[in-house]
Amino acid sequence: MTSATVYLAADHGGYELKNQLVEHLHEQSVATQDLGPAEYDGDDDYPDYVLKLVDALRADTDGVGVLVCRSAEGVAIAANRNPGIRAAVVTEKEQAIKAREHNDANVLCLSGDLVSDEQNQQLLETFLATEFSEVERHQRRLDKIEQYFPLP
Repeated sequence: MTSATVYLAADHGGYELKNQLVEHLHEQSVATQDLGPAEYDGDDDYPDYVLKLVDALRADTDGVGVLVCRSAEGVAIAANRNPGIRAAVVTEKEQAIKAREHNDANVLCLSGDLVSDEQNQQLLETFLATEFSEVERHQRRLDKIEQYFPLP
């Protein structure tokens, strides 16, 4: 797995899964930082936790993020509005591999509702074990994204 710190955050829809993933990573001796929530609040809003994770990755550019909500879509949309963030919704192993190898994703977005806890754990392990390929065509495409779609 990765030697980078893994930052995890969720809203109420991903609260339980996030806690399980933190525990799993601790068992694997992976450095983590749990960005919340610390307790379940059915009225919390995922953008608040996405912001905490984005701020953490701005401070630790070698870090990796994991965001969890019910669908994974909301956290991905919010995260991808930030410069330097490449968040990928992942529901299958091959997506986890391609997100890292081809797109240099630095944030994994998981669904607390649509994917089992065990499968999400496997997706996380795959994501953390996979590196960016640095193949020229993949880097070229990432450079074009920055050129064509710059964020303020």
